[in-house]
Amino acid sequence: MFTTLGITIEMLLMIGLPVAASLVVCRRWRVPAGIPFIAAGFFLAQLILNSFLTKWLLPGALGHGEVMILLSALIYGVFEETARYFSFRVGPLRRRRDMGGALAAGIGHGGMESITMAVPYLLGAVMMTVSPGAYPPAAVAAFRHANPLLFIGTGADRIPAMLCHIIFAVMVVLAYRRGRKWIVAAIAAHAAVDALMFTLTAYAPATVWIGLWTLIALAALALIIRLVRSGTLGGDVDAEPRLARTTLRTRPVVQ
Repeated sequence: MFTTLGITIEMLLMIGLPVAASLVVCRRWRVPAGIPFIAAGFFLAQLILNSFLTKWLLPGALGHGEVMILLSALIYGVFEETARYFSFRVGPLRRRRDMGGALAAGIGHGGMESITMAVPYLLGAVMMTVSPGAYPPAAVAAFRHANPLLFIGTGADRIPAMLCHIIFAVMVVLAYRRGRKWIVAAIAAHAAVDALMFTLTAYAPATVWIGLWTLIALAALALIIRLVRSGTLGGDVDAEPRLARTTLRTRPVVQ
């Protein structure tokens, strides 16, 4: 019973929360509903080559030590932020290089990442419940008696990740508005966060990386709130008249 409850909460966090957040953002900022899907599609496109390198090719050559951790973090940063950058050249995202677009794209990208992790977890749980005989008895017993907080923690782990994806999306929008140095900054920030968390997950006690991941989430949330309130990127429906006048006098740095 408690295992089922834990998995249910886990799936709500990993699948339900991104979907709900996308709906809220698209409605609040009047963002086309296709934007989260476009961002999600670009994430999936880069995931194919990204996964080939980080899961198959490079581990076979380099093993799974510190070098592979750092190289994987760099690959994730380069591939994901490059995909995010080019996603803002497509359809409605090209027209929404603002706060609303960054929020929707960040949630779409981070939400799809969360969903691609959730689906295998869910399928594994269903199969172990429906066909326990296909698995070793010890594995089935461990699953049935697992602490539900383990499942809930896995789901909650995606919240800081999605908040970081929103920050990275803001940096990509700034790359179009203020110069390509911001895409370099987005790649570096993404790689740094991944390298830090991968290293701590592999070598530090759980309390350490959970605590730091929580601090990163709080810092990202505070920065997002500040950016929204300051109107740095525009895109707030309450500021549309002012933004319309500003748009007539400005041009993006990058087309």
